[in-house]
Amino acid sequence: MRVMELNEVTDSEDTVTVLGEVVPSNNILSANLRRSMYNKRKLQVSAHISGKKMRQVGPCKMKSIDGGGNIKHTQTAMAGLRALDGTGDRQWSLGEDVSGVDNDDIFPGYSMDKLYFIGQNMHRHDEEVVIPGKSIKIGDVRTVFEQRSWLTDEAISNYMQLIIDRDPCNVYAFDTYFYTILSSCGYDAVNNREYKKDIFNYDRVLIPIYEKYHWTLVCIYFKDKIIKYYDSVGGKNLQCLKVVLDYLKMESRKNIGNEFNSDEWQLLHAEDCPKQLNDDDCGVFTCANAEYLARGVKLTFNQSDIPMLRHRICYEILTSRLLFGLDAPDPRLKMSNINR
Repeated sequence: MRVMELNEVTDSEDTVTVLGEVVPSNNILSANLRRSMYNKRKLQVSAHISGKKMRQVGPCKMKSIDGGGNIKHTQTAMAGLRALDGTGDRQWSLGEDVSGVDNDDIFPGYSMDKLYFIGQNMHRHDEEVVIPGKSIKIGDVRTVFEQRSWLTDEAISNYMQLIIDRDPCNVYAFDTYFYTILSSCGYDAVNNREYKKDIFNYDRVLIPIYEKYHWTLVCIYFKDKIIKYYDSVGGKNLQCLKVVLDYLKMESRKNIGNEFNSDEWQLLHAEDCPKQLNDDDCGVFTCANAEYLARGVKLTFNQSDIPMLRHRICYEILTSRLLFGLDAPDPRLKMSNINR
């Protein structure tokens, strides 16, 4: 695994950052970017649940320090943000040439046209809705776009909905408030119209988890009777798995009428979950894990792919559709055994 070094981009630097290299900002695509990021977790679901303020992180650059110079995406453009003045205006710089790189496993069709499309949308005001009729706003998307920013609930919940929209018959994903309400207020608090779904009709169900300022993911595999916890820092959370198991027990009693045999179910911690190498990308890992698992493919990305994954998730939210279909791009990537 490569070691990456993270540094702040200072006002004096006239560079654009490309993975593995920092180059002068000549002939780059630039756009002024207004950053009035609030980046807060907004819980409005219960008087018993308080909002948790998220940290705002400054811009950064990445470069290899492993000595080998072998970067997976050597021409991958990253967002290089630097302050222009004291007013909060930012400059967004993108490398000019992103063609000729095999990025299809991370961002199909990755091109300057797509990056320019993202940049144009980043001109918009934070309070503008991304698409009429949707609740997600540009400010939420900005937390995905800006490297090392913490994702808002709205950004993650919207991405979960895109996962549902792609395969509504087989996959379901809860929003980011579900587990917080369930674990804090109990089953009755989620036994309402908003969460009225017969989840036993699905092959797998995804639950984003937010605890102690960290995003993780639970995936329920109904055919295999497995509840698995995916944590990008390798943590274990048996209590979370038990809360989800108890939820299934209550749902089974309500919807099916049969006694739920919890002894038939396995509670597992994923050993194949990609690991983050900083304190800030857990939300991106959670979204990417959910998207990969919903397709039934192996989790083959790593920390060095996160800048491009942020761009891809931005693009998918802005266009309101996922780029990957239901089939794996390579049949060798299909998950062969979720128990390993």
